[in-house]
Amino acid sequence: MTVIYYCLAMKPYSSKFSNFYFITARLNQCDENEVFDACGSPCEPSCWDPFPQTCTFQCVIGCRCRNGFLRDYEGRCVRNCGREFKPLSAILGCLDRRY
Repeated sequence: MTVIYYCLAMKPYSSKFSNFYFITARLNQCDENEVFDACGSPCEPSCWDPFPQTCTFQCVIGCRCRNGFLRDYEGRCVRNCGREFKPLSAILGCLDRRY
């Protein structure tokens, strides 16, 4: 489940994911530094896009990072992203459906 969040974040950029939705969490099943949201934004702040500007107005059911945290390339919610971002390997994993 680590890179699934990255695949979801990349959905708008790939025609392969036009109907690609996951309900990744239920109440009380979120990971560390996450909270469940029954109607969250599909444009969660992340290490590669901390301040998303363009977003659709749709509800996404699932876990999101707590305030002050960003989603890293492994799907974890972190305060500091560091320098370990590996966009190419994560994108390739999404496109060939390894994740």
